[in-house]
Amino acid sequence: MSDIEVEINEIMEKMSIDDKLKLLAQSGNQYGAIPSLDFEGVVPQDVPRGGEDNWTTGKAIRDESGNIIDGKYHPVSYPSNSALAMSFDKDLLYHVGSQFAKEARGNPNKVHILNRPAMNLKRSPRCGRNYDYFSEDHVLTGLLAEQYIRGLQDNGIFACPKHFIANTQEYDRMNTNEIIDERTLNEVYLKTWKLALKAKPEMIMTSYNKVNGAWVNSNSSLMKALRKDLNYEGIVVSDFLAVQNDKVKAHKCSMDIELAQTEVHIDEIKKAYENGEFTLEELNLLVKRILAFTLKAKKSYKKYEIDENEAEAMREDAIKVSENCIALLKNDAILPIENNSRKKILIAGLLAKEPVTAGSGSGFMNGYKDENPFEELKKQGFDLEYAQGYEVSNSRPPCEIKENESLIAEAREKAKKADIVIAFTGSSLAYESESYDRPNIHLPKAQEALLTALEEVSNNVIICLTSGSVYEIAEWAGKAKAIIYSGFCGEGYSKAITNIITGKAEAGGRTAETFPICEEHTPSYLNFTPSFYEMATVNYGEGIFTGYRWYEKRKLPVLFPFGHGLSYTNFEYSSFSIDKAEMTADDTCTVSLKIKNTGKRKGSQVIQLYIKEKGGKYIRPEKELKDFTKVHLEGGEEKTISFKISRESLELYSDTLHKWGVQADDYEIILALSSENIIKTANLKIVKADKMSIYTKMTPLVKFLENPAFQNYLKEKKNEWLQNFFNLEKTDFLVLMLPLPFHRLAEKSQGEAMFTEKEIEEIIEACNNN
Repeated sequence: MSDIEVEINEIMEKMSIDDKLKLLAQSGNQYGAIPSLDFEGVVPQDVPRGGEDNWTTGKAIRDESGNIIDGKYHPVSYPSNSALAMSFDKDLLYHVGSQFAKEARGNPNKVHILNRPAMNLKRSPRCGRNYDYFSEDHVLTGLLAEQYIRGLQDNGIFACPKHFIANTQEYDRMNTNEIIDERTLNEVYLKTWKLALKAKPEMIMTSYNKVNGAWVNSNSSLMKALRKDLNYEGIVVSDFLAVQNDKVKAHKCSMDIELAQTEVHIDEIKKAYENGEFTLEELNLLVKRILAFTLKAKKSYKKYEIDENEAEAMREDAIKVSENCIALLKNDAILPIENNSRKKILIAGLLAKEPVTAGSGSGFMNGYKDENPFEELKKQGFDLEYAQGYEVSNSRPPCEIKENESLIAEAREKAKKADIVIAFTGSSLAYESESYDRPNIHLPKAQEALLTALEEVSNNVIICLTSGSVYEIAEWAGKAKAIIYSGFCGEGYSKAITNIITGKAEAGGRTAETFPICEEHTPSYLNFTPSFYEMATVNYGEGIFTGYRWYEKRKLPVLFPFGHGLSYTNFEYSSFSIDKAEMTADDTCTVSLKIKNTGKRKGSQVIQLYIKEKGGKYIRPEKELKDFTKVHLEGGEEKTISFKISRESLELYSDTLHKWGVQADDYEIILALSSENIIKTANLKIVKADKMSIYTKMTPLVKFLENPAFQNYLKEKKNEWLQNFFNLEKTDFLVLMLPLPFHRLAEKSQGEAMFTEKEIEEIIEACNNN
């Protein structure tokens, strides 16, 4: 018996039933507290400083010299997940996780757990909380979340990734019923968690919504998938007040804690215990798990001192991180702008002076220091003019600020005299938020009017767009000379984007989300609940075709593809190889590529591994992201990178067989710079794979007619009459039989049956093996 187990038993011997029941809810702002025994619990927070930092009122108060005078702790705000994902950099995510852990440990009030990272998929650009999520793609999300979690937990703070599962819209999130087919649920949504849970987070938070008819906390099939299929052994906590009914069932489904005050949660549980519906054995199982978690969190915690020098160093670090998360989407030989260029530059847009660096809600952080792009560019010695261009609404959408004609006229006149115009556009703080969604994916009308006016009088417009999710900007992208895009990058944003504009740094980011031509092209456009007047049922009609996979399968053009981003240097690719041309499903192979920076300045490139199955019995995307790596190179430097291809890279989920497997087939291995920019390909043949049978007794006859194994069986074992009968060119009546379940051919309808039961089984086996 371990020391922790001994300690748990000693504590439980002293606990009353009331003590145990109260452990199933939050006590103050602690988990695992036992007030009657003076046993302190552990503290969760959304951000390192805690709840006060989730609101703009928690902003640091400074004197005229910029020194903090409010006597409070103000950690550095790093980029949000929407920005971090654009780094495509696993090492960077680990680093950011470790920095957040240090900041949590630096809080004068003990913090043991951070409710991070949020890892729901960006199913629609309209989701108000997309700023807090990584990507439209489950593999990018899962692999980055894994490293973020490791960074937190290796540095003494427990991670609580959220929200399990499918919380992909904010509107009516406590009531919506997400209808997700079995294959999509496993291949996309559960797979995200399967990848992230390799980091073994000590706690996860569930979502508010229902999935396939049941709230997640009391959804027995989902909680079984979490505990059994994904082998999760840690603590499950609900989101705040997320157990809408049947708290007992939620606990029976292995939810440990509801995030709610004790008195809100406990009455129903206590009655269930007293009438025998909730047993002592069930209660003790949860109590032991909660106590083990609490003791481990306490032992893991170590105080970390952050003085002013350390805070300044972390702030500089946050700038470097931000540079790696900002993407250069377009550049017609206008960037970078050198300091000695002597160009007259107009900075247009209020966001240049009042940047939005975080979305509103649980993921918001005020940060250590405020800066803005205009002042940062001014420090570089540029000849700058400023035009406000528009006003910003800090009311939740759909409140819309009308274009101010005088502000636009001022910007237009100043743009006529400028050599270069840099227009800052994007979301206001209130426009992207937890608890509600965007009404559409258009820029605010006032900003659209400003861009139109600027492009009418200038051929050198640079658009700087900042948001938590993509906008519809095709109308202005064509005329723009350059476009820089960032998610909410925290307090490092202003200096980072200035460094990118001036060439002191490169834009290291890549799009983690596809930029569509228009909202109507987006995968969930017809399946995103827009109104309380509609039923709260959300059909995931796009299935496995999320994000770029949707656009490719439907052959829809996009403005900027997934994984796209430009550099200030050039790269050369050579020595591409794959060490096997053929292997079994349980083998592995290695793909290698040499990449060289052929320019003089340092830069980074993201190499993305996609795999395409060429045939197979299941519909699949045109190609699927399986891995990625970011390579940092000095001018003239070269490195060799490699990827491992294994069963996990090739498998799919069969909702016929209710299992994962790999099909014996020909596969194309693709190395690319984006979902559209392919640089190298190779073929790989998989033999001796899994039996991914899709033919059963209930399979319609038409499927058998399409399989050569059925025709071969007829030729070898059946007479000419029957061979002709199953030929559509010779038997008109056969058309009516096409939907017939195959087993019906073993029944006597008029005369003898066409096949025996044994022959039916033989044919099914032959077709499945073909």
